[in-house]
Amino acid sequence: MDGGPPVFRRKIRNPAIWTAVVIALCVLLSPDPTVAAMTSASAFVFGFLPSLVKSLPLLVRSSMSADAHGLRFRLGASTLDVPWGELSSISYVRQGRTLRLTVLLRPGTAIRVPAPLRRRGAQDSREAEYLLISWSQPELTSRTTRLHATLAANAVHAYHPGAV
Repeated sequence: MDGGPPVFRRKIRNPAIWTAVVIALCVLLSPDPTVAAMTSASAFVFGFLPSLVKSLPLLVRSSMSADAHGLRFRLGASTLDVPWGELSSISYVRQGRTLRLTVLLRPGTAIRVPAPLRRRGAQDSREAEYLLISWSQPELTSRTTRLHATLAANAVHAYHPGAV
């Protein structure tokens, strides 16, 4: 699973604990309440808030899976199942710690992409876009390697590495 409340809680737990420890130490060790309040506020703003902002996209329950039959995307209540033979084009691009996966279904397919999974600005209901957000570089590298191997093995006719 790439997102949802359990993933969000797991990713935000350590920054929350460290921020709470720093704030507790500031309150306990500072003789002046004003200094303690300012230091605690700074710890919150510079320690916890950036992690919170970075983790907010993880609140939306989402997942992507691939097997011998095809791809499955889920974003919130929307699901898209795409057999490998229905793909016209599939590619991904790394952007920071995000993989932007772009899918185009073949013409004449009966499968329609749900609105939340449609590529931004796309008029064609056959275009889908899915973002895999990784917390760390090693996680991103692992996902990229697995995704490349899966697409190279199963979507040979439609896989275009690095194209958007």
